[in-house]
Amino acid sequence: MKKITRIWILCLCIILLFVSIPVSAQSKEVSILFTHDLHSYIDPNDQNSESVGGFARIKTIIDQKKSEDLNTMVLDAGDFSMGTLYQSVFSLEAIELRLLGLMGFDATTLGNHEFDYGSDGLSDMLSAAIQSGDPLPRLVESNIDWQNSEGQYTQKLKETLEKFGSVEYFVLEKGNVKAAIFGLMGESSASYAPTSGLTFFDISESAKKIIETIKKNEEGIDIIIALSHSGTDIDKKRSEDEILAKNVPGIDVIISGHSHTYLEEPIVIGDTLIVSAGEYGKKIGELSLKQNDQGRWQLENYSLIPINDSIPEDPEFVEIIENFKDKRQEYLDLFGFDSYDQVLAKNPITFTDQMSMFSENWEQPLGNLISDAYRYIVKEAEGENYIPVTTAIVPLGVIRTSLPEGDITVEDVYSMLSLGNGPDHISGYPLVSVYLTGAELKSVAEIDASVSPLMNVARLYWSGISSHFNPNRMLFNRVVEVKIVDDSGNYQDLEDDQLYRIVTGLYSARMLGAVEAQSFGLLKVKPKDAAGNPITDFDQSVLKDQNGREIKEWFAVTQYLASFAKENGISVIPDRYAAQENRKVVDSSKNIFDLIKKPNKIFVIVVLILILLVGIIYLLIRILMKVIKRLRRTR
Repeated sequence: MKKITRIWILCLCIILLFVSIPVSAQSKEVSILFTHDLHSYIDPNDQNSESVGGFARIKTIIDQKKSEDLNTMVLDAGDFSMGTLYQSVFSLEAIELRLLGLMGFDATTLGNHEFDYGSDGLSDMLSAAIQSGDPLPRLVESNIDWQNSEGQYTQKLKETLEKFGSVEYFVLEKGNVKAAIFGLMGESSASYAPTSGLTFFDISESAKKIIETIKKNEEGIDIIIALSHSGTDIDKKRSEDEILAKNVPGIDVIISGHSHTYLEEPIVIGDTLIVSAGEYGKKIGELSLKQNDQGRWQLENYSLIPINDSIPEDPEFVEIIENFKDKRQEYLDLFGFDSYDQVLAKNPITFTDQMSMFSENWEQPLGNLISDAYRYIVKEAEGENYIPVTTAIVPLGVIRTSLPEGDITVEDVYSMLSLGNGPDHISGYPLVSVYLTGAELKSVAEIDASVSPLMNVARLYWSGISSHFNPNRMLFNRVVEVKIVDDSGNYQDLEDDQLYRIVTGLYSARMLGAVEAQSFGLLKVKPKDAAGNPITDFDQSVLKDQNGREIKEWFAVTQYLASFAKENGISVIPDRYAAQENRKVVDSSKNIFDLIKKPNKIFVIVVLILILLVGIIYLLIRILMKVIKRLRRTR
């Protein structure tokens, strides 16, 4: 009997052992869908003859994945707005944020482009989102330095974020997994939001404090996720999210926005995974993780799901989007356009796509077209009172997409130059008129030649001047010469002290103030008024038409397209925009004469400093040798 009892007890222990395993060490798994840099690309768009993206398709994927795993998290890493005509009612309708909520996103963070209409415009957008009554994603942002932020609308934004329910982090429970999710904006991203009026803490220091707070205040957190609008870079010294992962090993997953990077495989640093899915909703990231015995997460599956016409649009979501389309027309009515798909011109030219323009610093015909449009619209608007414009300047950073071949619509042009607004609070950056000296214009060309490899959004395209530079010359001495090119194609020398009229966009003019910092104080460009006084408020330099309306960058291009010769009643872009026109002449010679000819002041100063240093070293050696000789004699 005792033997039988022992057997029963043994069997019971074995059963209890197997039953207890799931209770004490239940296997935990998590699935995450993620996006970033959606930039208001709500509708599908054409890319290389393929229809890609679209929120109604993304909604289909989200619903499908949630049907397979009810506990799937859906997260976004910022810049959900600014890029298409939907942004024209950003502050009034909050279309993008509301659609994120309706698609089922659990959380998002702020990117720099959420500040394109300033903190005031962002505050109004958040208020509109609240008033809509639609389900909204949680908004996380953990590194705003409110105490040292002194913008005009800082307090208004802070109060609105509080009303919205924005927090530094929150806990999201999905099944048996508790995730702590927080948001960050990196240094590069913050620098591209000059109108925010905000100051941001270092992301690594902020992340460390947030993780300490999470561990102190929250129990049973399984995974920590950062929604970081900071980005990655080939240059590891500038790859902010990789630096974050190295500095803060407590983060399990970093969803990395801002740099529009497609990571086909996660970047793995220690136990941290960095993931990115590119821009405009062309792909949506999928990440599956399983917790190991040490409590860290192991990658089970990772993929970037292409969003194309193989994915059906969710029919109910198509209807929701359709209800917002009329809002765009209200904006277009201000400019006299019948619809967003109104054809403006035929394009027989294959322009370089926008992302490829970042790779090499060459003259780009698309940049020529845009800068020519700026000069054209000013001449048309000013009529008999026209003051000649020496040059118009377009930074690559404001060109959001290229123009397609074939029909060019209103939306195509708007999407190409869609950023920001002006003092009128109407969507689209306006043009501004400023003056620079000839010496400063040479510095502008040097920005293009020397600064843009370090900060490629500062790559410049222009009309009315020609720059000759050698990328192998000393940094900040790469420009060999800059000439004015008049309307007849004749070249003229720049006079260093003479003032020249320049036309550019409002954002671009504001960013000229960052030139000195980016060039380590070596290049100085101070925009001035016609009397030569430094400009402190660029809003006063905004160009307006004869009816007092701001001249928007994108509208300038539409009017320039309308000026071209027509076939069957439709303008056709001239063939001359298929080729370069020597506006940038790149000479990669390594011949010593070519490397030192026509030196600028910076080169001369550097050479003099080097000569001085060599002289000092020579004198020190001579003194040291004399001391050694004396010591030997005394011995």
